[in-house]
Amino acid sequence: MAVSCSALIWMYSVSRLINRSLDLLKGPLSFRIGQYFLNGAVTTLLYFTVKDFIQGGIEKDLDVAACQVSPTYALGGIEFYSKQIARNVALRNVLPGDQGKKIFNLKGEYYPSLIRPYKNRSFASSKQLCADQMHLHNANLI
Repeated sequence: MAVSCSALIWMYSVSRLINRSLDLLKGPLSFRIGQYFLNGAVTTLLYFTVKDFIQGGIEKDLDVAACQVSPTYALGGIEFYSKQIARNVALRNVLPGDQGKKIFNLKGEYYPSLIRPYKNRSFASSKQLCADQMHLHNANLI
C-alpha cells in the first residue's frame, strides 16, 4: 500500500514539476497528455520494480525467520522447495505442447520476465537459504 501511494505522489509531483518548468499549462493539451502518458508508463515500471524487489526481500526474511524456529522447520523448508522444483520439472514435461517449456526452465525455475525480472524468487536460492539455516542449527549457532 505504501509503495502504491508513493508512486501516485511521485507521478503527481513529477507531472506538476514538468508542467511548471516547461510551461505546458499554457501550451496545447496534447503535449500535457503525452507527458502524462509517458510519466505514467515510467511510474508504473518503477512501481512494479520496487514492489517486486521489496516483496522478494520480505519473502527472504520470512524464510529465514521460519527456518530459525527449529531444525525441523529448516528441514521442512528444504523438503518443500525440493518438491516445488520437482513439481515444476514434471509440469514442464507434462503440460501439452510447449506450454511447460515456456513457463519453466530445466532446473524447475520460472523464466524471468524481461520487464519484471524480480517477480519470483528462485526456489533454489530459497532452498539454499533453508540449508544454510539447517547448518547453523547443527553447529548450535542459533
